[in-house]
Amino acid sequence: MRRTAAGLYVVAAAVVMDTPDKASAAAKEVLLPRQSRFHWRDESDRQRYRMLDCMLAAELAVYGYIRRSVPARGQERARALCLRRLLWDLQDAKVDEVVLESRHAADRRDRQTIVRAQKAGVAATGLKYRHAFPDSEPPLWFADAAAGAIAAHAAEENAAYLDRLGPCSQVIEVEP
Repeated sequence: MRRTAAGLYVVAAAVVMDTPDKASAAAKEVLLPRQSRFHWRDESDRQRYRMLDCMLAAELAVYGYIRRSVPARGQERARALCLRRLLWDLQDAKVDEVVLESRHAADRRDRQTIVRAQKAGVAATGLKYRHAFPDSEPPLWFADAAAGAIAAHAAEENAAYLDRLGPCSQVIEVEP
């Protein structure tokens, strides 16, 4: 969630075509000495661009979903709408496994959204999904970086981040 006066919610995905081990190794190469993980919010511009360049080199497909005018109490609905649209696009792209960043107790809501999307034909019925923590799943850092770049662009703070991802990124405004 990017808090702006207008209320902005962003969901992003980075599709890893390589093996998870190779993707993890690539993500870890961006880390500074003694750094345990990448988190967009805590990084310098230099580190942010290094991660975006790593994503380009890995030829990741980036999907971003923006929901605007989201009040604080509407965050879960905005997330469900964005996640549902993501699942539709991932089904179209023949993605068969999704790893979501864990939000602890709120993971249950994501699972409900996925099951409902599967029942509605919006997500593949055979889709494998699980939640994980970024500390143990470095490819989640790619999605974090994508979300940061997309949010900076959508909030009109810095368009250069998203521009760096160029043609490998697709950003969609999600309406109810």
